[in-house]
Amino acid sequence: MPTIKKNIWLAFYSVLLTWLFFGAVGTYISYNSAYNEVALEQQNITLMTANSLRSLLRQYEVVLDILAAELTREHSFPDKKAAQLLMDSAINIDDSMVAFGVFLPNGAAYVASSNVNLPLGYNLLKQTESKATFMQALSENKIVLGRTYYNKVLKSLVLPVRKAYSDKNGKVIFVLSSAVDIKKGFNFFLKNAQENKLSNTYLYREKDRYFQIAPIEQTNNKEAYLYQIPQNEVDKSIQRIEEKLNMKFNKIKTHYPVIINKLEHPSRKSLAASIYLQRYNLWLVTETKISAINNKFFKDALVLFSILFSSLVIIFILFRNIATSEKRKESALKYQATHDYLTNLHNRFYLDHYFSIQQKHKPFSVIFIDMDNFKSVNDSYGHEFGDKILIQIALRLKKLLCDDDLLIRYSGDEFIVIVIGQENVEPLCLNALASLHKPYRISAFDLILSASIGVASSPIDGYEFDEVKRYADLALYESKKSRNTITFFKTQLKDIYLQNLKIEHELKHAVTQNELYMLYQPQIGSNGKIHGVEALIRWKNKKLGFVSPDKFISIAESSGEIPRIGEFVIKQSLQDISNIYNETGVKIELSINISIKQFVQKRFIDNLESSMKHHYFDNMRIMLEVTESLFIEDLLGIQKIMSKLKEKGIGISLDDFGTGYSSLSLLKRLPIDELKIDKSFVDDMLTNSSAYSMVEGIITIAKKLGMSIVAEGVETAQQHLALKKLGCNIFQGYFHSKPLTKEDLKKFIFDQQNS
Repeated sequence: MPTIKKNIWLAFYSVLLTWLFFGAVGTYISYNSAYNEVALEQQNITLMTANSLRSLLRQYEVVLDILAAELTREHSFPDKKAAQLLMDSAINIDDSMVAFGVFLPNGAAYVASSNVNLPLGYNLLKQTESKATFMQALSENKIVLGRTYYNKVLKSLVLPVRKAYSDKNGKVIFVLSSAVDIKKGFNFFLKNAQENKLSNTYLYREKDRYFQIAPIEQTNNKEAYLYQIPQNEVDKSIQRIEEKLNMKFNKIKTHYPVIINKLEHPSRKSLAASIYLQRYNLWLVTETKISAINNKFFKDALVLFSILFSSLVIIFILFRNIATSEKRKESALKYQATHDYLTNLHNRFYLDHYFSIQQKHKPFSVIFIDMDNFKSVNDSYGHEFGDKILIQIALRLKKLLCDDDLLIRYSGDEFIVIVIGQENVEPLCLNALASLHKPYRISAFDLILSASIGVASSPIDGYEFDEVKRYADLALYESKKSRNTITFFKTQLKDIYLQNLKIEHELKHAVTQNELYMLYQPQIGSNGKIHGVEALIRWKNKKLGFVSPDKFISIAESSGEIPRIGEFVIKQSLQDISNIYNETGVKIELSINISIKQFVQKRFIDNLESSMKHHYFDNMRIMLEVTESLFIEDLLGIQKIMSKLKEKGIGISLDDFGTGYSSLSLLKRLPIDELKIDKSFVDDMLTNSSAYSMVEGIITIAKKLGMSIVAEGVETAQQHLALKKLGCNIFQGYFHSKPLTKEDLKKFIFDQQNS
């Protein structure tokens, strides 16, 4: 722009004597301006198309992942009939995915959707167009695109998408493949080219030089997908680009998001924009005819020459208008890049690339806001409904802010507020929580939502913006645990987060490195003799030292380690108690705590029975302890599992009764043998009448339902006597014994025998 302005003033003062010179300069600038504008527009179109392609392919990958998860839900190889039903339902969900198939690692077809009749012995490794990409799918943990081809059965051009799925040991179980109809799935691709007046656009496979989507005129021509671009043509194109940019091709692919170059093909001259989709090894190419640049240039030049011949005043006015127009376009593009299209708030890109704290010497706060369970709104009412709520959320938050505050839509239902100063942060958060909790009126519905808020401030919590933002995110994570609350960052949150990461890392090797061990706390009957024991796991790590079960059990559940740890507990406890019986001759009941993730495993009962048989353990001497939260997941499914255990003589104990999802109807419906009174009630029963009444009520209910009663946390003789008077028949706690090692438990039993 300054160059154009300078040339205008030189032309204005030089008048006719320098007309030819400024005419040439004006022509040069006009052409470059036309070229750059077309190139910028095409670059934006190419980026937009690439993002749409990535989103679409990711969508297909998510469908495959969901389908694969359903196929392996029972942790075994999918049943053919069930698999076919699942694949047929997937076709109904997305009509562009016209067929599905499950293939074995050797390429053989295992089962396909019902609309495809694969010939006997059909094998992808024996098909020319699929062999290479099938082998690639076996070796990569991501979606792999096969060559586009014409499918005679489906009577359409299809693009195969495949992904291999492995067991926990990394061994490939099967490859899930889907045929995507080019017309249905990629209709936007061609429509985009038409709307943006592109002369050509296509997708090109880098590895084997075939078209993934052929050029516009050949898109629906099945022969086009059999054409392999000669290697020498590819090499020449690469050489031209390397010479132009003075850089090696591999570096160009990573350093240039979009490559702009002129094509001098005999049949066409065009401006091409290319972008490399690395995850899929694809080149997206769009072309605009050079004539479009020339036409724009000729129009601009005509205006330029007319102005030069008319008057210097007109030149000045016109160029000023041109400058204003260019600035407006630039502002519009910048606005689109830095604002959220739905709420018109600044977006994450703006926050990451343009935002900076102008007054660094002043304190500021970052407020992270996340709507609770917003996904359920989209799932229940649709994304359009959810979008309307997001617009209302943005308006409510804007009303609460001062002029200096900055509101960002950070992601789907996450917002960030940046407040300069710290005086009004807490009132602002409280007002935000209250405002976001008010009903949202959409159509005929009134929805009430809540939000979780995390806050961090500078310079109290950190100096750099990214650091403070990260701490606000940690505070938000803490708020999400209870929801509809505000958490201000404290150093302990970071310490807890880092400590939990260490625990999770070390826990992965706890079983293999023999760091876990068992203790057993005796359960004493009303006759004073040992009735049974509760198996309690302990962990001592070389780096972390002794780690409390309260800390590592929840982390084991969230990280997926609990099934492996639970298996260790069962096997070790059965072995220890069997050995004690062999040495003492005393039969005692073994209570084992079971996690929900363990309980719902497909082979849980079979594995439990196998371990019991291995150690010659009587079914009638084992009691599985579960908590009330178990029934929130899937009551019907849990009830079936419990009934199977009951049939086999295995007892069920309801732990921590009265502290969670307690229900009398639940007790009547479920085959529960034993109730455990939570320690919190026992602690207070002698000093708190409500706690005493609660204990009395639990014992009465258990007796009427024919259940045994175990009191946990019995620590004094007074508690023992009070519980015994109320009818409790089994006691557990430090009054009788602390948790014991295997050897100490053996001694405990011998001492009782000799007393």
